[in-house]
Amino acid sequence: MIPHERWQRFMVRWRSRQGPWTLWDLEKRDRLLYSCSLRLFNHGFRANRITMWGFFWTLIWLALYELFKFKNPWLHVLVFIIPIGLSDSFDGSTARNNKDVTPQGTLGDHFRDLFFTLCMGRITLDFGFETAIFFGVVLIEFCILMLKVIAFIWYGGGYTWERFLEFSLDNFQHSSEDRWQAIFLYFGFPTYMVGSYYAFSYMIYAGLILVTLSLGIGFVVIKKEFLWTPTPAGEKE
Repeated sequence: MIPHERWQRFMVRWRSRQGPWTLWDLEKRDRLLYSCSLRLFNHGFRANRITMWGFFWTLIWLALYELFKFKNPWLHVLVFIIPIGLSDSFDGSTARNNKDVTPQGTLGDHFRDLFFTLCMGRITLDFGFETAIFFGVVLIEFCILMLKVIAFIWYGGGYTWERFLEFSLDNFQHSSEDRWQAIFLYFGFPTYMVGSYYAFSYMIYAGLILVTLSLGIGFVVIKKEFLWTPTPAGEKE
């Protein structure tokens, strides 16, 4: 466990990465979810468990869809997309509010997000989504995740557990661009599904535009990951 003063210093550095265009400041979200996140934690729902719940609910969603091919988009949105999206919000706040942030949990969060994106895109393809755009999104998401994994493994050589935590807080967490990319994806795919199902052309185009914007922002995120530089072990900060 990180001493309280060091934890506060990490939080300041971490939140400073959000930038002016972050959709919703982390500190405000953490305050809003503070009471709920404490109750979840006290009842055994640690942040990593919430992340795993989101992963398995995504797996169940994909399995049920492959078996029954249900097309009503509101079933997808209300039963699966919104609950999985909420797990993405609550796991981070639960970790931060209870000082339970771990490198494994943060990396697991990114794997869950990638799997969620793959599942949404796979199902949206059956609604007529553009295949080329979907595979572009998959490639961007995969590259971002691999850069984080490579940096995580490289950074770990000869470093202490606290250095892992520092790396997790400083470099695995979302910047402004990451958040907008996720928002455009999470709204773009369902918007297209609803538009396709009800033949609303404006929603179809809106969904395509949102996902395409997420694709462009992904290039910005990759560029930032390449520019990442870790703090060498033992260096005074």
